[in-house]
Amino acid sequence: MEGVINIYKEADWTSSDVVNKLKGVLHQRRIGHGGTLDPDAQGVLPVLTGNATRLFDYMTAFKKTYVARVRFGAITDTQDASGTILEERAVKIDNQDILNALPSFTGNIKQIPPMYSAIHINGQRLYDLARKGVSVELEPREVFVEKIEMVSPLENGECSLRITCSKGTYIRTICHDLGLLLGCGAYMKTLLREKCAGLSVENAYKITDIEKMMSENDTSFLIATEDAVSFMPQVNIDNCVLKKIENGNPVNIKFADKIIEGNVRIYCNNIFFGIGIKKEDQYCIKCMLGGNK
Repeated sequence: MEGVINIYKEADWTSSDVVNKLKGVLHQRRIGHGGTLDPDAQGVLPVLTGNATRLFDYMTAFKKTYVARVRFGAITDTQDASGTILEERAVKIDNQDILNALPSFTGNIKQIPPMYSAIHINGQRLYDLARKGVSVELEPREVFVEKIEMVSPLENGECSLRITCSKGTYIRTICHDLGLLLGCGAYMKTLLREKCAGLSVENAYKITDIEKMMSENDTSFLIATEDAVSFMPQVNIDNCVLKKIENGNPVNIKFADKIIEGNVRIYCNNIFFGIGIKKEDQYCIKCMLGGNK
């Protein structure tokens, strides 16, 4: 079995829990996920099986969309609801104050990752160091936020934000920093990942759904590897160089029906071969996914 599964990760499951459970349900050893979600978060978790595990870097690099519920008036040590409240402040803001502040968190922005995160420092996870009371001075990291909007108004000190962003963006840090900018403090109360790597929460399956479908020999939940990268443009290579493509060798761009920069899907003789990229006057296959594999 190989392809991509759009899993709806529920709260209290780690991303690794999902993968380990599916190994047993699918009787599949070669399996992984394309983008970690915190245990308390819910929503889209791409799961890659078989040959599709080669897509890991491409799936994690794709932009993601989240809806975060922000609680104003307090600061926690984890920047979310799972942490200990360090400070409480009065909430003297309105909807317009929030709307005026949001542009500060769009475009290329710099974030200091939270101490309670999975980043490695000298071979140790930050959250392990934080639990031991070890403080580490972290350098700001640049991330890209394409769009941020308020999707529910401020009510009882809370509102919801929809954020579309790049890999590596900490949504809880945006909530925390927004609270600091507004002067009242804030933390992320809940988080839902709506979209990831072209997958949408509306079409996601819960683990229980997959278990039921497998018991009925129904694998319609599986997205073919070729379809999983349909967000990339397609380039067709002339049949006269089929042998070169089959062996994963570069081919001159004169044999392609179009010239496109960046990652593309390579086809030859109506067969999908994998992900390629133009380098000077050649198309090179970066990741062989189809053809003769």
